[in-house]
Order: sequence, then C-alpha cells, then structure tokens
Amino acid sequence: MTKIKTYIHTEDLEAILYKDGDLKLTIYKSIKSPYGYTRRDLVLSDYGVSNKEFTFNYVKSKVDEVYSTFPNKEIDELLNKIKVYNDSK
Repeated sequence: MTKIKTYIHTEDLEAILYKDGDLKLTIYKSIKSPYGYTRRDLVLSDYGVSNKEFTFNYVKSKVDEVYSTFPNKEIDELLNKIKVYNDSK
C-alpha cells in the first residue's frame, strides 16, 4: 500500500502527494459559515496519477468536470505550492 507523504491545499483544491511520486487530486466546494469556519464538501476525488501527468491541463480538465467557472489562479496556486514543497525536499 502506498503511503501518503503530505497534503497540499488551496481553498477548493487538494493534492495528496504519495511517497512513490504519484499525486491525487480532490476538489471541494467551500462554504464560509457566518460563525467563522469554512465547511468543505467533497465534490470529486479522482484516481492518483504520476507526477508527470499532474499538470495544469490535467487539473483544469478535472475542475471543468464539476465547475462551469473556476479561477485558474487557484490551479496555479496549487501547482506552485506543490513545486515549492518538492523543491524544499
């Protein structure tokens, strides 16, 4: 069984990084509560893919399956956080 290395989040996206180098994308719908917390409802949890396959176009295509509009800026943020994490290791 593949072990999880870490989780990387943005507001509505999450990348699960596995020790074998694969990544899994999960997409959430964030709902801000008037009581000060944010509830995240799972919308899509895709199969893991290789690091090489986990590109902007891959993430965008999965996001487009569940959202009619979604900010590309958040996809860029997720990919940048993954890059920073990988560069620090």
